Amino acid sequence: MIARYDETIRTINELTVHAGVFHSDDVFCGAVARILNEEAVVNRVNDATELENDLERGIIVADIGRKEFDHHQPDCPDREDGIKHCGASRLWFVYGISVVDKLFPALTTLKKAEVCDAVYRNMLRTIAALDNNVENFPKDVYSVVTIVEAFRPTWNEDATYDEGYFEAVKYMKLVLSNEIRRYAAEVLAADIVESKISEMKDGIVILDKLIPWKTPVIKCKSAKIVIYPSLRGGFNLEPVPNEIEEITYRVDIPAAWRGLSGDEAGKHFKGMTFCHRGGFVLAFKTREDAVACGKYLVCTEN
Repeated sequence: MIARYDETIRTINELTVHAGVFHSDDVFCGAVARILNEEAVVNRVNDATELENDLERGIIVADIGRKEFDHHQPDCPDREDGIKHCGASRLWFVYGISVVDKLFPALTTLKKAEVCDAVYRNMLRTIAALDNNVENFPKDVYSVVTIVEAFRPTWNEDATYDEGYFEAVKYMKLVLSNEIRRYAAEVLAADIVESKISEMKDGIVILDKLIPWKTPVIKCKSAKIVIYPSLRGGFNLEPVPNEIEEITYRVDIPAAWRGLSGDEAGKHFKGMTFCHRGGFVLAFKTREDAVACGKYLVCTEN
């Protein structure tokens, strides 16, 4: 379900965040400001209680000040998914559409919201959870949060936290822009994939090129196999996962095939040149070979 994002297109001319040790939360806010406006002034202060947000003038206070874009006050609301807000996630629901519009203005409002939701789900959810020390959330995974922390000066360096912060903002701006580019490509690909699903036979979806396919294909419960041209030549076959983040599949790749390549792989099925040891991708010389294998796997599963 797509969250309700503010659809008003705005910019940020001046952003104020907290000084001292920086985190991925306030760094993300800086990246949003600099994507919307490369010349945006970013201030780092110790006290912002006297400052106010002025959206019309593009003046914003985030992750400090106990106002709209902060999260340290006791009455700060939680997200619908139960994860506590951080300053960046509160900012994103107001400025997310504006950021996506800045980079991909041709997208429909609905698709911009889908991109915003992907950014929240894949970036901001982790940033918010770790910033709030949410229980039972993985803390030992190397993530964007960890990378931002690596920009902090060490005790034996002459660099300042301000210098580290602005270097981290440059990094986060690049990461966020690339993530938006990736998610925009995914939502645009969905229409193409859905048209191929409508042409599916024997549970096999055949794509003309490698494009993001998992989200729409997984929604189609009768889809078992996806085949597409390999970037290395020939064609790849992938079994469809049961869910986006699962490593169980709707058809099983025989154990005897796994880890084989070249002639050894071809002995087990005509035209097969490779089978990953994890069983999640197989390579074939021709599309016909891949389709024949797909039909065999689907038939065997049934």
